[in-house]
Amino acid sequence: MTTRTTLFFILSLAATPALADPPAIPTAEPILSVKGSGMAEVKPDFARLTVSISVTKPTLAEATAALPERAARAMAQLRTLAADGVSVERSDYQVFETRTPIPCKPAAPGCQMGDTHTFSSSISYKLKLEKIDAIATVYTKINAADVFESGFITYDVNDRRASFNLARRDAVADALHQAETYADAAGVKLGGIQSITDDEAAPVNGYADLARPMRAAGAAITIVPPATLSFNASVTMTWRIAPKS
Repeated sequence: MTTRTTLFFILSLAATPALADPPAIPTAEPILSVKGSGMAEVKPDFARLTVSISVTKPTLAEATAALPERAARAMAQLRTLAADGVSVERSDYQVFETRTPIPCKPAAPGCQMGDTHTFSSSISYKLKLEKIDAIATVYTKINAADVFESGFITYDVNDRRASFNLARRDAVADALHQAETYADAAGVKLGGIQSITDDEAAPVNGYADLARPMRAAGAAITIVPPATLSFNASVTMTWRIAPKS
C-alpha cells in the first residue's frame, strides 16, 4: 500500500507542467503630439439688436400700471420695421425694487438710517435684423420713436456648423504642419495617426454697446457692421514616429 502511494506521488510531479516565463513588458511606442489652432473668417448674415423700455415709480402698483402704455408704443414702432427685415425673436419682462439709503445727520442723536424705495418694471426686446446694410437706418428709426432705452448689437451667421468646419480644417492643417516641422527637426518621420482630440470651437461675434442714453430723437446714427466674423477651433493630434530610414 505504501509503495503504490509513493509511485502515484512521483508520477503526479512528473505530469506537472513547467512554469511559463513571465510576459515581456512592452516598450513605449514613440509618439509626437501637437495642438493645432484654426480660424475661419465668415461674412455675417444677420444682426441681433437688444433694446428695452422701463418705467420707474414710487410704488409697485404704479410701476406695473404705467408699463403697458409704453409697451404698446414700442410694439407699434417695431411693427413698422418689418419692411426693413426686423422681427422680434423674444421679449423678457421683469420687475425689481431699488433701495437708496438715507444717511443720518451727525447732529441727530439716536437717528436710525432709513432708505427710499422705488420700483421699476421693464421689457427687453431681442430683435433680428436680416438686412445687414440697413442696421444704421433701423436703429435711427428706433431712436426716433423716443421710447426705447440703450442696448447692444451682435452679429451671427446662418450656418454655424459650416463655419466651424472651416476652422476645424484649418486647425488640422496647422497641427500637421507643426508635426512635420518637429519631425524633420528631430530626424524622424511621421507614421500613422494614433489619436485626434477636438479641444474647442467657439465663435467670436461682432459686439458693440450702443450709447446710453440714446441720442436726441431723429439724430442720424452711424453703425459699421464687421466685414467678417471669426470662428476659432483647436485640435490635439498624435502621430506614431520612427527613425528616418
